[in-house]
Amino acid sequence: MYEEAQRLGSGVINRKLFYHANREFRNYDIKFTGVMCKNKIEWLMLDIANILFGMTMVPIAETLDVVALEAILHLVGCSSLFVSITATKNLLALKNKHNLKTLVACETFSPELIANL
Repeated sequence: MYEEAQRLGSGVINRKLFYHANREFRNYDIKFTGVMCKNKIEWLMLDIANILFGMTMVPIAETLDVVALEAILHLVGCSSLFVSITATKNLLALKNKHNLKTLVACETFSPELIANL
């Protein structure tokens, strides 16, 4: 598990799948990773990767309605989210995705869902 978390954390850093907020918080160097899925092994793995690489995880509930989800994406500013199938369907319903550009699947997606992305 440790090796997998290290590979995941390294991938997050190397692919810049985090939101860097060093100017907004009194010059603290904070890296946020967004996650929108239920607690499961992938969530835990991402949490461990965040700890190992000094990042802060921002969990977003899958059950939020479109208005709340758009508001949170605007406030958080994440360009990437680790998501479940349910979360992906909710995100596809948004008119304004703000900075969101990358979704990282925490589950195996069907070809039909991928085609709708």
